[in-house]
Formats: sequence, C-alpha cells, structure tokens
Amino acid sequence: MSESSKRPANSLLAEATRYYWADEFRKALRLAVNAAERATKEKDYRLLVESLLLQMNSCMSLGENAHAKKLADQAVKLASEKCTVETHANALVESGYLHLQFLEYVRAEEQTAAALILARDNELPALQADALVQLAELDRLRGRHGEALVFIRTAMRVGEGLDCERARLEALQQRASIHSSMGRYVDTLEGLEHVQSGASKAKLTDMEVESIMCQGDVYRAIGDFDYAERLYDKALDLSDRAGAQTKTPDILKRVGALLLHRRDFARALEWYGFAEKQVKRFKSERLFPFIYLGYATAYNGLENYREATSYLWKVLDIIAPDYMLHSELLSQILDQFSHSLTYLNEPAHAEKLTELARRVRELGRTGIDSSHQVAMLHKTLIRDLDAILTSIRDQEISFFTQKGVRVDLNTGEVYTTGRRATAQLSDNQLAMFRLLVKHQGHPVSNEELIATYQERAHTLQGLPRRAHYYVREIRQKLGRNDIIRPVRGVGYSIPRA
Repeated sequence: MSESSKRPANSLLAEATRYYWADEFRKALRLAVNAAERATKEKDYRLLVESLLLQMNSCMSLGENAHAKKLADQAVKLASEKCTVETHANALVESGYLHLQFLEYVRAEEQTAAALILARDNELPALQADALVQLAELDRLRGRHGEALVFIRTAMRVGEGLDCERARLEALQQRASIHSSMGRYVDTLEGLEHVQSGASKAKLTDMEVESIMCQGDVYRAIGDFDYAERLYDKALDLSDRAGAQTKTPDILKRVGALLLHRRDFARALEWYGFAEKQVKRFKSERLFPFIYLGYATAYNGLENYREATSYLWKVLDIIAPDYMLHSELLSQILDQFSHSLTYLNEPAHAEKLTELARRVRELGRTGIDSSHQVAMLHKTLIRDLDAILTSIRDQEISFFTQKGVRVDLNTGEVYTTGRRATAQLSDNQLAMFRLLVKHQGHPVSNEELIATYQERAHTLQGLPRRAHYYVREIRQKLGRNDIIRPVRGVGYSIPRA
C-alpha cells in the first residue's frame, strides 16, 4: 500500500492545495486525485467535492480543459445530491468561474446567480459576497461597468460584518479593476492604495505586493514610466523581504512590459530573460506565454522579425487548441504576428491576422452564449485561425530583415528603401548569406563559408580562396558593414539584433 493511500483525505487535500498555489499543478492534480479516492472510501462527500474542484482548477491550469469541464459538472451534481447547501453554492461559484474563463458568459452567469440565490436564502454571507464579486467581473468583461459597480457595492455591504479582511480587500481590488476599465485612473489608484494599506495592516503580503504592481500598471498606462518603475522596484523589494518570492516572475515580466512601452527593446529582452529564469525556478508555467510574447514584441521592435515569429509560434503552441481561453493574449499575439509578417513581405497573411485579432477582441467582449449563432461564430473564428496558421507554417518565411535592410532569401534581392530592390546577390553570394542567416548569433568558419562555393563549382581555380573577399562584396550590396561582422580567429557571423 502506498504512503499516500494511508493518509486521510483532508491531509492529502491540504498538501494538494499548497502545491496548487505554488503553481505546481501536476503534483496538485496527483494529490487531489488521491484525496478524492480516499474521500470516497471515507464517504466524506464534502471533501470529495473539494477534491474534484481542485482537480478542475489544476486541469484548467495545465490546458486539459475538456477534462476540467467534466470535473466541474461532476462536482456540481455531487454537491447538489449529497452535500450541504454551502458546499453546493461553492461548487456553483467555482464552476461558474471556469465557464467565465472560457468566455461562456451566459453559463457562468447562470451558475453564479444560482449560487447567489442559495447563499442569500440560506444566510451564507461569505459565499454571497464571492458570487457578487464574480458577477461584477462578468459585467466588467462585457463592458457593463455601471452594473458591475452595483454588484461590488452590494458585495462590500454584505461583507461588512464578516471577519475576513482578505474578502473585503478582494472586493476593493475588483472595484479598482472596474474603474480602470472605465478609464477612471484617479479612482483606481485611490482604491489600490486602500488595498495596499489594508493588506499591510493584515499582513497579507501577497495582496500588498499585487496592489503595488497594479498601481505600477496604472502609471504605465498613463505614461508615467519613471514612477511605474519605482513601484515595480518597491513590489520586488517587498516580495524579497517578506519571502513572497513567487511574485518575483510576475514583477519582472511587468518591468519588461514597461521597457517595451519605453521602446527600450534591448533592456526589455534582458528583463524578460530574468523573468524566464524565475519562472523556471518557481515553476510558474502560467507566465510563459506572456514572457514569450514579450520576447516577440521586443524582437519586432529591434526589426528581428524572424526571431519574433519564432517566439510567437512558441506562445501559440502553448495555448493551442483552446485559444479562446486566452482571448486577450491571443489578440495581442495576432497583432504582433501581423506586424512581423508585414515586414517579412507577407502582407496578405498580415491583413488576415489583423482582422482575426479584431474578431477575437469582439468575442472577448460579447462572450459565447448558448445560442446557435454565437457558437457558430466561435467555431468559424477557430477554423479561420487554424487555417491561416497552418498556411503560414507551411510557407517558410523567406526574408531576412535587420537594421533597415531586407533580403529575399529565395531570389537574393536586397531592399534598403521602399519596395523596389536596390541590389541583387549572386547565387554564390546568396548561398553564403543563407549560411550566415541559418547560424545567426553564432560564428561560421572561413572554411564553411568557402565550402558554399565548392558546392557550386568543381574547382576554386581562378576564384579567391579567402572568405573576406566574398563578404566584402555582400556588404557592398547590403549597403552596410555592420550586419556581417568578423569573429577573430574563426570567420564571420550575423549577430542577433
């Protein structure tokens, strides 16, 4: 008998919960499954429902979304048949949150409203407040800011008598988020400062750090980059001093985003590199898509469009096939992809991606309800997205772009201004240039470069045997000497932008 099978369900579930909040979702899932098995044997249906919900959240974090939905349905059904009203209401709130993430706003609203009625009629103020906050978030996403604020005010009134400072602060934070969506930044900052103060007094360090980061986001949005950076530094210092370092990757990622707004793309790459290391250290895999998008945006800014697209593919591979679960992120990815393809001479694909980004944003506002029309819109969007991405993958990007120079790697045409070629690389020059592009960021030896000529001639008789002669000719046609650089004692390289 395994050690875990001997432990009671509540012990297994407590450990699973710790792993979940540390972003170690595989371990959390495994322990939650064990907890569910143990709870079944013990006939403890409340713990069984809680185990199913933790499995649901872990599966959603791991991208196993079909399984997550099945677990949600199981939890709600079991809670309604075998558990108290409180457990049933909690299962409805959690399941409603899952559907909210999938943009299934009508289903999310139905389940959350059902939870609200149960909680109100059975005098469960904590769950009533949770349901009201979730309904506020639904209305915020739909752009119904007035209704959202009504829900938040009601939640705060319901929660006044509760001995739960975290719940009160979460409601304040949600109200600040609504004000931010409305562009009411003064109210947003005032609310976040209240959250910061309250979290500090209650020693809720994670919430205090989060509120400081959100203040930084507001100052970044209004263009006060210096103060935003000071706030991010403050959040980083607080998380280090208080031992809440799992927040570190998120803070570093936000500094990277700040540097992108400043158009300091080289430093942005550096900070996203710091963030990536911390993500791996703390196993915060949920941040990888945002970091890779940051890399791609920085490389686009540095005109290294090939490198940008390589990172965009990484993001898309992570979030596929449930693109709509990441709709806000997806629209940004498509915008960046469109930008890259515009400069890689793929204007038709770029225009389609821009249109798809617009449709994704619209769907994020309206949600996906149970009506046939909206469901078909969602399926059509996914089908169109898959089709264009497949088309792009099948068609190799054939342009090198750096420092205002573009080279068609199929024809050898060089573009330095406008859309008309200013020079043409010979077949041998193009072969050598392709080799340098293939190994971009790494040196290529003189012997390897000369070998590209040998592939096209049985003898080098009458041709110079030193690579610098050919490199000089290529540089002349590129109109720049700093794209191909010498590497002492080795040969030449094209540095990454």
